[in-house]
Order: sequence, then structure tokens, then C-alpha cells
Amino acid sequence: MAINEIQHFFDHQALGWDYSFDEQKLKRLRWIFKHRIGALKGLVLDLGCGTGVLLKVLPQVLSDRSSLILEMDLSMAMLHQAQEKRFGLLNKVYFVQADGHRLPLAEKSMNSVVAFQVLPHFIDPLHVFQEVYRTLKKDGRFVILHLMDHHKLNALHRSAGGAVEDHYLPPVEEVAAMLASENFAIDGFLEKEDCYLIIGRK
Repeated sequence: MAINEIQHFFDHQALGWDYSFDEQKLKRLRWIFKHRIGALKGLVLDLGCGTGVLLKVLPQVLSDRSSLILEMDLSMAMLHQAQEKRFGLLNKVYFVQADGHRLPLAEKSMNSVVAFQVLPHFIDPLHVFQEVYRTLKKDGRFVILHLMDHHKLNALHRSAGGAVEDHYLPPVEEVAAMLASENFAIDGFLEKEDCYLIIGRK
């Protein structure tokens, strides 16, 4: 699957993307950040940010006023939707269109990277992990998060068809092992029906 096909798919999904993200899911997401992930500080990259769902959560878990959020996605249409959620965050959030396989960021520039509901859409996850590692500062955290287990998500992609039909999320243990192979320390991982979470540290 070519990058431009994936970009085209998400460009066409952008307008209706948030319809499936209800208040219950948002509440669950906030709970996970508060109780499983904890506070984030400094420069935070929302990798594959989509329509900016995390902009309703991240400002609440930033540990200091100097923290900044970088919203990054392959789809410009998704980024346009994300910009609608920046109310009150004009000096805190920036938007960049980019491919996660080639992050336009300096080495050791980010304190945290969060990949929410995006991992299966990377053509070469290992290369993305290498890029994340390169851009993280020492002790920086890499958070991979979904609000369902890999069985449910893979079934959802198969039913959706099109460009994401074959997009596959491995079991959490496999992804944790992949991160470890790229020199990440694994702070923890969890997979259950409504949570798929891995926290790596440089």
C-alpha cells in the first residue's frame, strides 16, 4: 500500500471521523492518561493526530505552562479538522503535515511522543520507531495507545475495506518486543478489551 493511497483515504474520511468518538470514549481516554500514562512535559508530539482528538485531553495532562503540543498527520484534511479544536490553545499547539516514516524534527528535540490510534497505518512500523527514538530526548517517553484490543481493531479494519483493509495491529507483546529491539526500555504494556497501551522510554 502506497503512502499516497493512505493519505487519500484519510483525506476523504476527515469530515465524518469524529462521529464515532463519543463522550464515553473521551472519558475513557482521559482516565487512561490520568491513571496509566501520567503527566507529560515539554514538547509533546501527537503523531498521526488525525482530527485532533487528543487536544481535548493533552492540555489537561501537561505538567507545566511551557509545554507545547505538535499535531502531526499525513492528511491535510485531518489537520484542518484538528485546527478546529485549538480554541484556547493558540500559543500551545502547532500543526504540521508530515509522514511518520520521515519526521521533520531534529534529533533529541521531543520530550514525549504519543501515537494514538495510528500504529496499524504505518507501512514500516520499525522505521517509525527508529524515527521516534531519534527525535526523543534522553528519558523521553513513547506512548502507543488504542481504545480496543488488536482483535477488535483488526476486525474493524477488515470490515472498513479500502486502503485500511489489511492494516494490522499485532498483539501488544509483539509491539513491545519490536520497541525493545530498537533500544526502547519498556515501562509497561497492557491489552484488554477497551485498552491497548505500551509505554516505551529512550
